[in-house]
This record gives sequence, structure tokens and C-alpha cells, in this order.
Amino acid sequence: MIDLFFVSGNFLDPTSPLICVRTQIFAPDFLLVEDKKYHGQKPFRTYEGPRYIGGVSDHLPVIMVIKRVEN
Repeated sequence: MIDLFFVSGNFLDPTSPLICVRTQIFAPDFLLVEDKKYHGQKPFRTYEGPRYIGGVSDHLPVIMVIKRVEN
């Protein structure tokens, strides 16, 4: 579960606040592998324990679409 996002201070403007339009998990096929233990899919990890398996990350990227509220 995602509980916060970081944004640059230069992006923030107190006179024109931002709202979150939507968030989604970015999960294209090349970032996933079959999960044989729990069935379904899981992220294609860089390491599995101490063993390098060549994946990307143990977390999937998250996209957040935001909109500036015009006064």
C-alpha cells in the first residue's frame, strides 16, 4: 500500500494547489515473472536471496497523475 509520494519543492506552489487525479501500478509483462509458489505473477527481481537473476526491481513502479487547481 502506498502512503506517500515525494515531489520537488520547486513543483509546489501554495497559491495553486495540486490534486491527485489517479494512481496506478505500472505492470507491463517485461517487469513480471510467474509466481510458482503463490500462483499468478510477481515482479522480476534483480536478486532472489543472494542469487543474481537479472531482473529490474522487487517493486513495481507507480504512476501518479496530478492536476494543478486553477484559482
